[in-house]
Amino acid sequence: MGALDGKVAIVTGGTGGLGAAVVAALLHAGAAVFVPHRTAGDLDGLRGSLGLDANAPISGDVLDLADEAAVAQAYTSAAEQLGGIDILVNVAGGFGGGKRSISPELLAILADPGDKGPVELLTDAGGSEWLVNRRNGFRYPVEDGIPIMLLEEGEKNRDEGLING
Repeated sequence: MGALDGKVAIVTGGTGGLGAAVVAALLHAGAAVFVPHRTAGDLDGLRGSLGLDANAPISGDVLDLADEAAVAQAYTSAAEQLGGIDILVNVAGGFGGGKRSISPELLAILADPGDKGPVELLTDAGGSEWLVNRRNGFRYPVEDGIPIMLLEEGEKNRDEGLING
């Protein structure tokens, strides 16, 4: 049994060198992986390069990651088809730098990896962004617009003052 059995991951840039290694590690740990890719055939190429058989839990769509509406639609569709999204790994290139924030469309489909509860985006007094689950007080840091939604992070940064009573 893998450490990520039953979990669903999205890996942007999953057909590149680093991304393919991340995809392989997630699959090895038991996760189902959704890989948005630039051109038709990229996913088949990834399957071949990783030596995956037809039953490997990997899927994906051709997607322009610069098109926020298309990304929101693809992630919503992936979440519906795969039963949610537990892990998001962004290793795609092309970042413009500067402060980035999570789009409302992506925020609407993210959930706490522990209890699958809803999260909201908060900015603390120091300007740091957090995804917060008000049911358990778990806080997940957002770094350069990328949510770090690891259960250990939520537990480590828990703030009981944020729990709705």
